[in-house]
Amino acid sequence: MVSLNINGPLILVSGAVPRSSRLYRDERVLGQGPSGVTIAHAIPPEAVPESWSPSFITFSCFHRLPLLEAPATKEPFEFVLEQTRSRHRARVYAYVLMPEHIHLLINEPPLILVAQFLKALKQITSRKLRGDRRQFWQDRYFDANMHGETARSEVIRYIHRNPVKRGLVASPEQYRWSSFNH
Repeated sequence: MVSLNINGPLILVSGAVPRSSRLYRDERVLGQGPSGVTIAHAIPPEAVPESWSPSFITFSCFHRLPLLEAPATKEPFEFVLEQTRSRHRARVYAYVLMPEHIHLLINEPPLILVAQFLKALKQITSRKLRGDRRQFWQDRYFDANMHGETARSEVIRYIHRNPVKRGLVASPEQYRWSSFNH
């Protein structure tokens, strides 16, 4: 007999849980019970510690074309980013909209994966911005977890200084399309 010390409720999921699911990824699956029932530890979203590592995300326009150069494309993207962030209760620590790519520093939303968050964000913005193009975004994206306050601060600084480095503005506060002034 195995003794488990578990803080919080258990959830029982009928049938097998795929290894790609959030339950397995977050190491909440405790095992298979009788009749193939999966036993998992339920962690409510409000109990997720603030210290969990945010994800640094970069994704690009199709073929790295400057499809986000005009304010008419950046404004709808910011609107959809806020809608998607709010709907999925994600926290956006920093972002910048460059002419051909985007940088985001976000936490893992409580109920979906970062990949699902990005899929929703990219699908909605693509429909709004694509026009007669076949594709607006590159399919893939870069993703790295930032561990610790120092790494988080460095990435935020990198994100906000990106337009300066590219010569678009002289200082981060001059660039309208980032979280620097929010």
